[in-house]
Amino acid sequence: MELAAQLKDLKWCIAKFYDDQGRHAEDLGQRDEASQWWPVSEEAYLQLCATKEDFLRENVFHLTLDGRFEPAMNTTSLQECGVNESKRAVEELITHRCGLSWRHGTTQRFLHKLNSTLESHELQLAIHVTQHRIGLLRTMSSRFKSNLALALWNQSVNLRKLEQWGGAAEAVEEAVKLYQGLHATDSEAYRSELSLSLHNLGVYRSKLNQWEGAAEVTSQAIELRQDAFAADPEAYRSDLSDSLYNLGIYRSKLNQWEGAVEVTYQAVELRQVLFAGNPEMYCSDLSDSLQNLGIYRSKLNQWESAAEAMSQAVELCQVMFTAETETYRSNLSGTLYNLGIYRSKLDQWEGAAEAMSQAVELRRVLSTGDPETYRSELSDSLYNLGICRSRLNQWKGAVEAMSQAVELRQVLFAAEPEKYRGYLSRSLDQLRIYQLNLKL
Repeated sequence: MELAAQLKDLKWCIAKFYDDQGRHAEDLGQRDEASQWWPVSEEAYLQLCATKEDFLRENVFHLTLDGRFEPAMNTTSLQECGVNESKRAVEELITHRCGLSWRHGTTQRFLHKLNSTLESHELQLAIHVTQHRIGLLRTMSSRFKSNLALALWNQSVNLRKLEQWGGAAEAVEEAVKLYQGLHATDSEAYRSELSLSLHNLGVYRSKLNQWEGAAEVTSQAIELRQDAFAADPEAYRSDLSDSLYNLGIYRSKLNQWEGAVEVTYQAVELRQVLFAGNPEMYCSDLSDSLQNLGIYRSKLNQWESAAEAMSQAVELCQVMFTAETETYRSNLSGTLYNLGIYRSKLDQWEGAAEAMSQAVELRRVLSTGDPETYRSELSDSLYNLGICRSRLNQWKGAVEAMSQAVELRQVLFAAEPEKYRGYLSRSLDQLRIYQLNLKL
């Protein structure tokens, strides 16, 4: 035992010697030489950690000789041990590691490796470790500013996965400020990181219903991505289209319909190019953009252009529906319903009836599988189908559709009288009119 202890002490001395050599070289500004000592020092420390007979070595991590952490879930996993116990074990390892090389970048690199391992196994622990790394990076020199920004960005992604939108927004907002400073000194190197952080900040703010703030930062992301797109269209077309699409949504939430149409139309143009190059990958994105463009145009009473956009969206939805029927039935039914409404505004009653009839058939299937969710949508489709048929003097078909709408709305009214009283009343009024015309 005494000999083993002496050998262990000798190993600690050797590891510290390597560490001191790297520190000395770095202090002299000899970074190349320092970079040769750090991996040797890292390996020596990791080997010492690996010999420690504790919870960490046995059940959580295997410390490999090249300094990378790999999961070693043997008889006990992180989940089985519980988050609190795992946190205590991680705290022990972090405290031990920080004590070894606090003044150097090895500790924050260690925490980065630890976080990467945890992300796929236990998000709460990954968040815990990343917070340690962020705290350490805050104490380090300005040359680690990009590392801090990246750590904050990673933390926001971890929090997003848990739908902790406030924390995610706070973390990435700090990353944005850091990247703005870095971008000011080297715009080419940090344009992509800054634009992505701004884009994500917009997403997180939208989850908090902070529409003005979401629109503001997304507009900034667009400016950066437009510059990148001008230099390399192929690489940045998709990113730019995503930001434009999101900005359209945020503006629509602010009832800024003209602005929403403007940016969504630009997103459509970009996604048409992407779709032409890879239809399978970008079919859904283009369809979503066209649907939103149609809706925003309808808010401006631009019925013809709204119907045009929605008609193109229907064609794409039909392609996706053929490939994945269950996934896209709801999407296609909603698109057909909107197309029917827009055509009715143009007095295109045959086309409106055709689209609405298809929406009804799709929503019947959806309602059969989930009546509570789709009963209202099916009743709306039947109601409008009845109106379309009445305009074509198809009174029998109008009565049939409106009768079914009445039946569904009676069920809805029984459950929520205040909400559906008006809908049921209008359906009954229309049904009586159609029945009278049918008798004439």
